[in-house]
Amino acid sequence: MSNTATTTSRAPTAVTDTVRTVAGEGDVIDFSSAVDALITWGRRSTRARTKPRRSIKLGSYSASERLIRVHPVLDKPWVPRYFVSYIVYHEMLHHVIPSSQGSGRRMLHPPLFQERERLFRDFERSLAWERAHIGRLLRAA
Repeated sequence: MSNTATTTSRAPTAVTDTVRTVAGEGDVIDFSSAVDALITWGRRSTRARTKPRRSIKLGSYSASERLIRVHPVLDKPWVPRYFVSYIVYHEMLHHVIPSSQGSGRRMLHPPLFQERERLFRDFERSLAWERAHIGRLLRAA
């Protein structure tokens, strides 16, 4: 397997372009030599909802599958590319900075993870966009 971030063949353009942006430009951390995880959109839910959504997982990383999934709600024209890039960046960090044990608890976001996450060029902008649009993301999911 190569040492570059790749996408599955069914990955839509936005994820493919985002991977090139985040992995190719390195965005502070040079992922191009560290990430050999696959990146794809998650599956769209076919189940009808009876109650409005109260939470959403916008991205996930599976260490056993070496797979990053991005929630398909982010595949909308109104979602800015920098925000999708932030989600991919966050999940790539899980790939290169594994969880650790601290005070008897598993830490998914240890201090080093948080420090590196803040280095993302649009970190504050992404968090602000998410806060401003979480309702729309929940309704669209």
